[in-house]
Amino acid sequence: MVRHGETEWNHRKLIQGHTDTQLSQKGRIQARQLARGLAGQDISCIYCSDLLRAQETADIIGSFLGLAIQTTPLLREMKFGKWEGLSLSQVEEYYPVEYRAYFEDPVHARPPGGESFGDVARRCHGFLRWVIQHHSGDKVLLVAHGGAVKAIVCVVLGLDLSYRYRLVLDNTAVSELEFQGEEGRLIRWNDTSHLSSACSQ
Repeated sequence: MVRHGETEWNHRKLIQGHTDTQLSQKGRIQARQLARGLAGQDISCIYCSDLLRAQETADIIGSFLGLAIQTTPLLREMKFGKWEGLSLSQVEEYYPVEYRAYFEDPVHARPPGGESFGDVARRCHGFLRWVIQHHSGDKVLLVAHGGAVKAIVCVVLGLDLSYRYRLVLDNTAVSELEFQGEEGRLIRWNDTSHLSSACSQ
């Protein structure tokens, strides 16, 4: 599983959600470095979120590896509704009641016009189960978002979904799950060893 490359909104620490932002120049460089880092890993297919920043990342990887990408809305980032395009401090200022409710119950609370993290976990884990059923024995690459990857890992490891705040996941970081049937174990997390020092800052 891979988180998309950096966007300008990542750099400015703005909430993206379903807003269709594109990779920054740094993000494209990160994706190219990631593609080289994935060479020789015998990846059989690539699925990615249908949001542009994930598609751009997957396209760069797919072009380098000679693989077509298949998109799905099931791997999208959490929908933050009216909070998208704002910083956390702006959300706290403009939506103080909803902001408090969200951090008091980060699994079930929904931003105005958005979805809950529980919703994200259900759709992402549903897609993961489909992949497991249809790609037994294959190495499959999922290109998605921080929230989507964290949701999958929490569900597979049996962690409370609120634990996502304890998980650091950088742009283009690689994380890896290995399955025996539907029993999974985490064998790699937040690996950015493919990035040059300039892109990891």
